[in-house]
Amino acid sequence: LHLLIGSDRLLQLQIEMSVRFNFDDSVEAALSSQVTREIQAGFNYSAIASYFGRPDVNLPGLTKWAQDSIKSELTHAQNLTDYLLQRGGRTSIGDVSKPGKTEFASGLEAAEFAVDIQKQAYGAIEEALKLAREKNDHQTADFLNGMLKHTMEDVVDAANIAAGFRRCGAGAGEQHFDKQILEKQKGCVIM
Repeated sequence: LHLLIGSDRLLQLQIEMSVRFNFDDSVEAALSSQVTREIQAGFNYSAIASYFGRPDVNLPGLTKWAQDSIKSELTHAQNLTDYLLQRGGRTSIGDVSKPGKTEFASGLEAAEFAVDIQKQAYGAIEEALKLAREKNDHQTADFLNGMLKHTMEDVVDAANIAAGFRRCGAGAGEQHFDKQILEKQKGCVIM
């Protein structure tokens, strides 16, 4: 065997086999796909941050929130990658396309776009969780339950921002609500 595949590859296979058990290839593929989705979500939030950070648009609260969301999505991708490696798997990052939107009519439209991003992520994590349960992979199921909880918090956060923009309306109302978002992002209490 050593002569057929080379000593470096043989060592890599031995290490993978020593930590990999009860980790089905289909579960590994689902988690790897989720890494790509998280990176894609980060790109979508980058579009929001870039648009609302422009001087002619200037909604610094929404910009800061989107920037924080970029970091969160990339952290999710890294956590998934770390988990895959811990289980003896590999990450195969798929194609990441340009953001779904790069221009927004309002803060409300951007927040609704973010809600859609998070709902899609939630649905994909639910599917991976279902697969892990079908394969009796309790460790991955526990890991994904944690991701579901966090993703639901992200859905609610984006939905709350959308609701705030909807209540305040365009113009001065949008600017006022954006200021509240910025204060919240800075950790200040809004009275």
